[in-house]
Amino acid sequence: MIGTAIVTRANYLVDDEIDLTEALAELNIAIDDMSLEAPFEATAQFTLAADARSVTVPVTCLGLLEVRVDGVKIGAAKGPFSIASDVTGTPSSYYLLGDTLSFYPLNDTACTVDILFSSGYASMTTISESPSIPTRFHQGLVYWLVSQFKSMDDELNASAAYQLKYERYKAGLMFYQANRSVYWITEEE
Repeated sequence: MIGTAIVTRANYLVDDEIDLTEALAELNIAIDDMSLEAPFEATAQFTLAADARSVTVPVTCLGLLEVRVDGVKIGAAKGPFSIASDVTGTPSSYYLLGDTLSFYPLNDTACTVDILFSSGYASMTTISESPSIPTRFHQGLVYWLVSQFKSMDDELNASAAYQLKYERYKAGLMFYQANRSVYWITEEE
């Protein structure tokens, strides 16, 4: 369901009109919470140009699980300060600093980089779009909104009850994601 449909359901339960700007901010807080509690595995592929050191990972990347260069798994470097910047060759290690994934040594030819990473859900940019969490868990976002707005109205018992309903949906999402995985098919190492 799209964000406005989530707000419409929440309006019915709150028995009031929820401001769409406030609703969008609250939905993104819930999506961030779900991202931290129930991340999922995702993959991305990049082309690293010759004489390039780094690529930018997706904004939803919470952490790297595996990095491969031209199909060969490489390990993490000890850190960006342990790297000699003038050495070239096929990258054999990487480090992640912010959203920049850098490689050592500096690659001398173009190569393909594949990453397996722990991913969060993308934030909503408008209330008219659908949240990036699986659809079966959208009702949990309704309960989050109701909980937050009941709390703002000092209806703390009702807020706590809806918070528990949200937590049940979040626990379901955690179970759902824990039992799904991406399969990384590569040649034997």
